[in-house]
Amino acid sequence: MSAQRMRYESFCPPIVHFCTLISDNDESHYRAEVEHLATWCADNNLLLNTNKTKELIVDFRKVKRETHDPIHINGMAVERVSSFKFLGIHISENLSWTANTSSLIKKAHQRLFFLRTLKKNHLSTAILGNFYRCAIESILTNCITVWYGNCSVMRTARHCRGW
Repeated sequence: MSAQRMRYESFCPPIVHFCTLISDNDESHYRAEVEHLATWCADNNLLLNTNKTKELIVDFRKVKRETHDPIHINGMAVERVSSFKFLGIHISENLSWTANTSSLIKKAHQRLFFLRTLKKNHLSTAILGNFYRCAIESILTNCITVWYGNCSVMRTARHCRGW
């Protein structure tokens, strides 16, 4: 029996690639970095799934450029999005954490139903406290160091409560 060559292909894990600032509308460095990433993946037998690859542009300039040419990886255009979810955090192009906070509050609110049910069944406060810390507080504090300082919803809550 002749030896057969088998090709093993792995897909890249989710990669977030942050690039340096683009100055004077010169995107060549950014595009070179994307090309370098694609080459590195190919050299290491990894496939970039361009259907799942997204581009998010964060632009802080006062006068924003109307259009940006799309990024191409292996000949396929990468979809540009205004927000996406990465590792459970909603990130938007204006770095507003409103969508992330709304999502966290919605999840926590759903879990409060179970806490109320446990309380109606007269469980001890120790069990209720453990349930709260495990099922609700863990959601509310997920990646809090990333989003809390810039969250307008939290600023409003602090202002209303006088924190």
